[in-house]
Amino acid sequence: MDSLWTGFNPAEVEVLAVLAAEKLFFLAVIAVSACLIIRVIDYLLGRFFDYTKLDNTLERFIHKTTVMLLWLLTLGMVLVYLGVDVNAVVASFGVGSFIIGFALKDTLSNFASGIMILMNHPFRLGDEVSVSGNRGIVKAINMSNTLLKDEKGNRITLPNSIVWGNAITNYKKQ
Repeated sequence: MDSLWTGFNPAEVEVLAVLAAEKLFFLAVIAVSACLIIRVIDYLLGRFFDYTKLDNTLERFIHKTTVMLLWLLTLGMVLVYLGVDVNAVVASFGVGSFIIGFALKDTLSNFASGIMILMNHPFRLGDEVSVSGNRGIVKAINMSNTLLKDEKGNRITLPNSIVWGNAITNYKKQ
């Protein structure tokens, strides 16, 4: 009478419960394993950067990007395990990335220029430089802009695409 009233067969419910428990167990195994692996890689990257001479801003960017990509890879594995069509998700991200990239092309240009500045070191903090008609002491180098302070104490914020795309005169570089 109960199976007619609820519409479920108790044996089928038991099989579904076992399958759900199996899925949850393996999802937990994937999540815990991924968490441990990502923590180890995070630690090893930190140790690796202790011995490199990269700029701190660039090190943080590489470190955070690597960890984020590992978490995205883990999310992808979980979605595949759950039976989600990942191809559609990846295609959606591709189209979305194109649209966002086109809308943020100047910002992305500043970002890429910032990486080039941090990798090539045409100047460092404290150097006196002249870029695109602006002369001052370098106070900060970020991923998107460079901050100078001129002789009058004015703050000059230059987008990195302008800094990297123009001649740089460094008066303190030896």
